[in-house]
Amino acid sequence: MKIPAAAANGIPEHLKRAATLSSGKGEPFKEALDNTPRGDMPDLLSISNEGRELAAGDVQHKPAVYWGSAEIRSALDKSLQDQPENVRDGVSSIIQNHFYPADAAALSQDERDALLDAGMAQARFVADNYIMDPGKKDLFLSTMHQIAALSKTGTVDTATGGMKYASLPSRPIGAPEDYIKPIDLMERYDPTSFEKYNNATDVTEKLSILIKFAKTSGKNQEWRTEYLEEAKALKQKLVETDTGSRFKDADTSSISAFVSDMFARIRPTDAKSLEANLQSFAALFGYSRP
Repeated sequence: MKIPAAAANGIPEHLKRAATLSSGKGEPFKEALDNTPRGDMPDLLSISNEGRELAAGDVQHKPAVYWGSAEIRSALDKSLQDQPENVRDGVSSIIQNHFYPADAAALSQDERDALLDAGMAQARFVADNYIMDPGKKDLFLSTMHQIAALSKTGTVDTATGGMKYASLPSRPIGAPEDYIKPIDLMERYDPTSFEKYNNATDVTEKLSILIKFAKTSGKNQEWRTEYLEEAKALKQKLVETDTGSRFKDADTSSISAFVSDMFARIRPTDAKSLEANLQSFAALFGYSRP
């Protein structure tokens, strides 16, 4: 399953980001975001090119929050429960800077892999130093692996110049395993109706299109079967995807040891973006290079 190419700012459609959740709207606000069709949901954060070009450490930007599927978001929330803000920001920075960098389409596959591997090393640092509960630690690392594996499916869309990524079906927490959002099924098997749905501005018209499609899909149960089989195959592929092997033995005993070891491993590659991202990550944990 493929999602549309990323928007101009490089953020893939299934990764909706928000700078903060302190809107006062709470869970209903999050649920509304979950149920908003991808085509209708605006990006909630924009970072200028000038801002990205600032030297690491000149300005400490607030990392964007990861908006993945409901299941992934729930797993991250559970594994990071009671963690301080800087730890949560560190995790968001890993996803933003290493798994889904804004300039991913301009990078080579080796550069994207190096960023991803360094991000997984940072995830292991967080897990080893801040997540003491074994169950939560395993959940955190497996979730970060899944996010990284999804990012590794990225390919450059030659038509738009943006990135395309595979995406897992999103279902509400507690919904059965075979639940499929009607709008996702429509996007896959009736793109004409999906386009009409996205372009419709009247709620009644949207509902009418959705009901009409539901009647059609009910007569095509093979759509559901095929969709679920492909989703199952993708999940298995993600489990088997190699992530983080390049820096898997990095020293995570302390932030200073981690930074020193990572710089030693990075320097031979002459990867300036890796060094800049590492400095930004370490700053969230109170470290500054001597």
